[in-house]
Amino acid sequence: MKHISFLLSSAFILFLILSTGCEPDPLESKDCGVGQCTYSYADSAKINYITTSSSTSYSVGNGNLRVFAYVFVKEDTLGEINGHKEFLNFEVPLDSDEFSFSDNELSNTTLTFLYQECGRCILRIYSPSSGTISGKRKNNKVFKIEVDILVDLDGEIHEVKLDEKFILDA
Repeated sequence: MKHISFLLSSAFILFLILSTGCEPDPLESKDCGVGQCTYSYADSAKINYITTSSSTSYSVGNGNLRVFAYVFVKEDTLGEINGHKEFLNFEVPLDSDEFSFSDNELSNTTLTFLYQECGRCILRIYSPSSGTISGKRKNNKVFKIEVDILVDLDGEIHEVKLDEKFILDA
């Protein structure tokens, strides 16, 4: 009987260690329904876009702004990135602890939505046609961001809705 009691208590302790011992890294991508998402921001940064006749890309470099970045990747059934990719990037002044942009204001901000239909297709830049993006600082490393925008993808209206915590990318 002592042996069974020892096994049960050992199993319970192991369960507690495994269930409470680790928290996921908030900057790692997380499952967001039909793909993987990341939500991050960088301080003292700037978005740099590189557009050629055959491709578009971007990087976040040194600057005097705060840059927010949402990345969504949906893989196809073979595990390859032939589904689609979405990138929503926007800049706000570095001293902004709270902000909100709606409809016409969206076109006056450095805000871009990049969309790639398949893994080998050209990444294209689109601007939101309407909606709202707002954010509020929760602490030194977290902003709560709400996005509800419509983007016209060459005649097809695409809705982007987020209500997420964006974590400082150290």
